[in-house]
Amino acid sequence: MIYNDTLIQMISRFKINNDMSRRQAIRECMQEIALCGLGRSNFFNEASFYGGTCLRIFYGLNRFSEDLDFSLDMTTMPGFSSKAFNLKEYKSYIENEFESLGLNVTFDISEKAEDNNIKRGYIKGNTKELLLAFGFDESIASKTNHNDTTKIKLEVDSKPPFFAAYDIKFGLLPNPYPARTYDIESMFAGKISAVLGRNWQSRVKGRDFYDYVFYLKNKVKVNLICVEARMNADGVDLDNPLTIEELKRLLCEKFDTIDFENAKEDIANFIENPDDVNIWSADFFKAITQNLEASEKHTVRICTEEELKKYGY
Repeated sequence: MIYNDTLIQMISRFKINNDMSRRQAIRECMQEIALCGLGRSNFFNEASFYGGTCLRIFYGLNRFSEDLDFSLDMTTMPGFSSKAFNLKEYKSYIENEFESLGLNVTFDISEKAEDNNIKRGYIKGNTKELLLAFGFDESIASKTNHNDTTKIKLEVDSKPPFFAAYDIKFGLLPNPYPARTYDIESMFAGKISAVLGRNWQSRVKGRDFYDYVFYLKNKVKVNLICVEARMNADGVDLDNPLTIEELKRLLCEKFDTIDFENAKEDIANFIENPDDVNIWSADFFKAITQNLEASEKHTVRICTEEELKKYGY
């Protein structure tokens, strides 16, 4: 088999020691290929990249990530723009990028998701074909069911948060491409909002807490006004403008309610060394939260009631 040098270069960056890490490495390469395809279009004029995969690719987060998460820019929302966002416009860009590398994938868009705030699609490829294309031995690929599919979920939030700020980043593989992202302080705001507001009935999303530690370890300050806007959108009625001290208090109260053993179980499959989170406890998170600081570079723009109605808030 003739291998594509770019695919071999991409997969060689990963430490692969079992079937799970092999599959995850392929998934993460697929994420970057999809981003490159989107970067060839005008997608990043309309939407911004955020979330765990963004943090991994552009900021060095050391954990596996699953999905590609985007949010529309405020100016692309109905009432602000005459042109409605349509995820179908980008199907060919994604599929053509994979095809240029010799990979046969489809980008299937969920029609059901078009009726709510989330536009959703799935990038799908045959796992055995992908293993061979990325240079793995036939002996490894042959152990995979011929119907096994590798899938990447792509979501676009059509109701963006107020007061998020943006950066332009550049990826190099499979080919150089631009990507507009939330700036890291605004991504931190989204993560704090998730820590405060996410409520899974059966388990805790340990990835939220892993990322929270990552932000603090890297001394990232938080876009405080963006946190406040997200909390308001989630139905939290704040009596006064959110301060950093009040945010610390709310976080510490939340940590007292978390089952951190459950959180450790959730994150275990996404990191190389599960022992890294043995220290997790309410006391640990409350202690490191004292280092939380508000960013001073984000300015506040007050939206009028007419704008709020126009944007659907």
